[in-house]
Amino acid sequence: IAVHGRGRPWGFDVDEVEPLVPSRSPLAREALSTWTVGAKRVLVILLDFTDDTSLNATTVTNAQSLFFGAGSSVARFYNEASYGLVTMTGDVALVTATVAKPSTCDTGTIQSQANARAAAAGYNLASYNFLVWVFPGIGACGWNGLGYVGGSGAWINGTGSMGLLVTAHELGHNFGVLHAHSYACGSVSIAPSGCTRSEYGDPLDVMGNSRAGHFNAYSKDFFGWL
Repeated sequence: IAVHGRGRPWGFDVDEVEPLVPSRSPLAREALSTWTVGAKRVLVILLDFTDDTSLNATTVTNAQSLFFGAGSSVARFYNEASYGLVTMTGDVALVTATVAKPSTCDTGTIQSQANARAAAAGYNLASYNFLVWVFPGIGACGWNGLGYVGGSGAWINGTGSMGLLVTAHELGHNFGVLHAHSYACGSVSIAPSGCTRSEYGDPLDVMGNSRAGHFNAYSKDFFGWL
């Protein structure tokens, strides 16, 4: 894998995890469009723990509305941004892990427990294009969401992070793009020095960090939506 993020004095903040040996075809233009165009199935797995069962029936209702509802949902966002080329449907599963909530940011345990418990509950994971794992907030995870780049799998850290910006952003990573940056050079458009690069600097793009706006034109062309 390749891990993208920011260095800290105490460690490393992970923003994205990119599989270098993808389970599908390489991101050539024709192959990519098979991944980013058409009917997509999403399984949202709400994972409680033996010592934290704060996700409940209300969370299920909220998740169904957020991902698949008639309002400002993830499904409507992707349908609009793709000019009708993407449709999203799916299911929300509430399951309980067989272990206590990790004290560290153990994304591997969250993923494996969520998948195993959902499969035990009768969900066929292979029938979904994208898996989203929502879990009770873990303070040791210094992020709201985390996603694979160009492959299925996104983590949502607590119900407070379960909004359109975070969920659509992480699925954007799954679709194959990184963050929407900015490069500001003051009074001139661009310069060889004296400029500031911001990881999430594009305020108009969902892959920035301000609002759930459309993907930029480069990303839409990359997805085969233009």
